[in-house]
Amino acid sequence: MTKAVPNGPFTWEDLAEPVGSPSLVHRPHLPSPRRTAVSPLQPADNKAKRRKARKWCVLEEETLRKGVEQYGSGNWKDILITNPDVFIGRTAGDLKDKWRNMTRY
Repeated sequence: MTKAVPNGPFTWEDLAEPVGSPSLVHRPHLPSPRRTAVSPLQPADNKAKRRKARKWCVLEEETLRKGVEQYGSGNWKDILITNPDVFIGRTAGDLKDKWRNMTRY
């Protein structure tokens, strides 16, 4: 196939450089990126673990009722600070959740 160029007709073979020509060999090449296989199912090492669920004993429930009578609903931190020996391992959020479940039924 011939192609018309301003200086005259040339074939594609005339325009193309040979495969082993120096201009193609010395052309800079970027390295191809290395791909590492990453499984999406691997657990993250820095992920915080969940606490184990503990059942509420009768003493904790009674102390929570008395604390709500004394401090009112919503003052979970005050109830927790006042009774640290009863609510060992409990957070203010635990008290809130337990009170919500106790008043629901």
